[in-house]
Amino acid sequence: RTEAAVLITGGESPSVVHATAMLFDSVARALIPVSRALPGGARTQHSSVFVPGRNFIYVAGGFSDTQRSGAIAAIDVFDVAANDFRADNGGFRMRTPRGGQQAVLLADNLVCMAGGIGAEPPGTSPSTLSSLEVIHEFVDSANLLHIEVASSWNPNGAVGQLPFMAAARVGHRMVDLDGMALVIGGAAIGNGAAGFQMVKELTIYNPQ
Repeated sequence: RTEAAVLITGGESPSVVHATAMLFDSVARALIPVSRALPGGARTQHSSVFVPGRNFIYVAGGFSDTQRSGAIAAIDVFDVAANDFRADNGGFRMRTPRGGQQAVLLADNLVCMAGGIGAEPPGTSPSTLSSLEVIHEFVDSANLLHIEVASSWNPNGAVGQLPFMAAARVGHRMVDLDGMALVIGGAAIGNGAAGFQMVKELTIYNPQ
């Protein structure tokens, strides 16, 4: 595309989570349905980040139900040039299913995702998360490009293990600060009647 557009993905109605996507065409001033539904399924409270260097939009995580009980790990890839989702990325997933995370684009096509709600380790009760995940690129010895996901929780992958944030959180904000990810505020699930507790700690993730 050469004209400005906005990709709108998923979301929810009062009782239904959606798997559809639409483009807002700034020239026609109209909403245009995307032909392919989200390959990873319906989702709400997910993150979307445009990576200009690849002309991709990564649509990651979210919840599959309105009760926020079904966090998902799938990362869907929208190809801006094709105006459609790629169908060949079924194995492209976050290490931890999560929803309500924040995501930001950093240098070298890195996409950092932080916090949200999920279960770590798998099989435990869902709670607010302090882990980070990073979509990163690397070239192997045969000069082939690979795109992987690194995580605080799972040490597998070419980059190894990432640090944890100073505090678990959801409802936070994250911005690019000179190539680093600055994580601000949010809330953590308390115990018993405590409900959500506000988080004061800042976290800075430096990928260098």
